[in-house]
Amino acid sequence: MIGIRKPWLLGLAPVTAVLAAAGLAWNWLSLPEPSKADREGLVKWLVLAEISEQDADTQLALLDRMQIEFGSDSNLSAEQAGLSESLQARLDRNLIYVQRFWFFTRVEQLAQIKADAKDKFLDDQISFAEQWAVLTSANPDAPDVFDMIDQWLSSSVGKQKAVAQDGVRAGLQRFLQTRELVDYPKDLRLELANRIVEDLELGMSLGGVTKSSNDEDATKLRSNGMLLVEAWLTNESRQYVAMSMAKRAAYLDLRIKQIRKWGVLAIFSDGGGSPIAALTAFASKSNEWIKRSSDADRPGLQVLFRDVTQRLLFGGG
Repeated sequence: MIGIRKPWLLGLAPVTAVLAAAGLAWNWLSLPEPSKADREGLVKWLVLAEISEQDADTQLALLDRMQIEFGSDSNLSAEQAGLSESLQARLDRNLIYVQRFWFFTRVEQLAQIKADAKDKFLDDQISFAEQWAVLTSANPDAPDVFDMIDQWLSSSVGKQKAVAQDGVRAGLQRFLQTRELVDYPKDLRLELANRIVEDLELGMSLGGVTKSSNDEDATKLRSNGMLLVEAWLTNESRQYVAMSMAKRAAYLDLRIKQIRKWGVLAIFSDGGGSPIAALTAFASKSNEWIKRSSDADRPGLQVLFRDVTQRLLFGGG
């Protein structure tokens, strides 16, 4: 599942303004039934109640309604209205709690639903997470989505952790199948690439990331995969050219072993063909990446691709 910084705050200005003006005139009896709460009612829940103290059914009902009411970009304000210090503190606590509750609830549900319903379920969660990111993009203090996921994963143990990790991987795969990464910032592509590399080192199969159920998804997945490889290698080239020649040799030994272990070259020939055909396709793609790279990155990419290609052709590592 893919992010969250401080969701909804930027979209709740009209309602929170009412609450701020009313002060403590709102009382607990004014809280609507969770399963029927509209946007204004949900904000009252977030500001007036401690969500963590509600029973599980109430929390789930509120979450379901929040995904409906706050899951679109319609009628959302970019301004945050003022609340009293105590109300703001409760709102902050509730948002943090709901974020985490959303994550663990949805990954558990994902593990239980039928295979033919997973794509639609993941699409809904990704869209909701993307809307959160849009709403909080103007907040420079907002935590990075991946930092939040790391916190949630690190706080889990045993089966819960395994289920959460599987959910994150499924969400990433679906994201790559359904989004055009070319439209996203380069730093996000690098972050995604680094995430996949970390999982590959932990034993994840690259085939599990690149498989797809239909040709359209497979085409988009392969295109996005190329962008991720480009982002990763561009970043690696910056480190490579800063190394001494002795360290470069050790680096190449490690990276060639990893590339072979992960099966990266297979994606350059759609998973088929000979190793030579895959290497030829890699060399062709490398030239394309070099041509469209920045002036600052181009020399480093040329050096890295030259050395990697030589090692792949003539052995070593």
